[in-house]
Formats: sequence, C-alpha cells, structure tokens
Amino acid sequence: MKETREQREDGQGLKLLIKDDGYSGTYSIAGRQKATDGYFYLSGVHGVVKSEGLSVEPFLTLQPETIQDFFNQLWQLGFRPKDGTGNSGHIDALKYHLEDMRKLVFKTK
Repeated sequence: MKETREQREDGQGLKLLIKDDGYSGTYSIAGRQKATDGYFYLSGVHGVVKSEGLSVEPFLTLQPETIQDFFNQLWQLGFRPKDGTGNSGHIDALKYHLEDMRKLVFKTK
C-alpha cells in the first residue's frame, strides 16, 4: 500500500492517514492517537436507524489542524475540488504569468 507521507508522531490529537490501496481504485483511511500505554486506534463506523428529524451525534469530531492535514493528503493524492478551483496563490500566479505573456506577445510595457 502506498502512503501519502509519513505519519507524524507528535502525540497531539488524532492523526488520519489516507492510503492508496493500489490497483483497486479505493483508498483506506486509518486513524490513531497517542495514548499513555500505546495508541488509540479508530475501529469501524456503525450506523443506526432513527426517525427523520431526530438529532444524531457526529461519528467523528476533528480539530482544524487535523482537517487541514487530511486535505493536504488528499491534495497529494491528486484530488481537487470538483468546481476546478485551486488555491488563491496558484490562481494569482497564473494571472500574473498570463499578463507577462501578453506583454511579450503584444510588445507592451
């Protein structure tokens, strides 16, 4: 299994790791957190049937840093937003590059 990067072992918070399962076209998500006597591992998600409109507890609550790390791993695996937007720095760089190309082609200052 190819991993996107080494998992950090800073002992702070839950760490999520995405693994490309190879040729199957699927990805696995693992999670663990440092505990006093080893590691706490996420193990399965179970569903429950409830009537519509009833409150349901979230199955996972994450810190912003964990979400950002998770998104970065997805990005490294080649996932992008469906609407085609990139990050603003990338878009700005592309805009300035196109301006420069226009100046070269049309010989303007």
